[in-house]
Amino acid sequence: MAEHSHLRLKLTVLEGYGGRCACCGETNAVFLSLDHIQGGGHRDRKTRGNRRLYRELRDTEFPTGQYQVLCHNCNMAKRDALVCPCASGRQTVTEALAALPIPNPARGQSIGSGKLTIYRVMQLRALAAQGVSWAELGRMFGVAQGNAQAAATGRTWAHVPGAVLS
Repeated sequence: MAEHSHLRLKLTVLEGYGGRCACCGETNAVFLSLDHIQGGGHRDRKTRGNRRLYRELRDTEFPTGQYQVLCHNCNMAKRDALVCPCASGRQTVTEALAALPIPNPARGQSIGSGKLTIYRVMQLRALAAQGVSWAELGRMFGVAQGNAQAAATGRTWAHVPGAVLS
């Protein structure tokens, strides 16, 4: 019976907050969860735990403003996108990908002001293997000494094939 007491408490809280997803209207109890409107649910669960939270909400007659019922889909969408798609319109996977910001494609020689290219990094690594100093490599290739060292050791330009210094 103890396992049913927690379920009864959870369902009482969900009912106290309307018993339906505040976003899409889902009413199937299996899909419903309590949402922290301003976020922080993970931290709250870690510090208070669900049972204590549910008891406090029940005992204070379900205060408004901090919690709402959401279905798991809307809750996850709100967590990942900061807004539920029910509020902003449904999206296909293709539409969601298109809506994401385009990552900065500039990498290595794609940077217009960059001084190194794949070929130059291979040259730099070959010279470093012959014992040329980081400072001299920096001067030769027009980059800072630290950047020459990073390229030669593979900390940067890791995508360039060939041996790197260790």
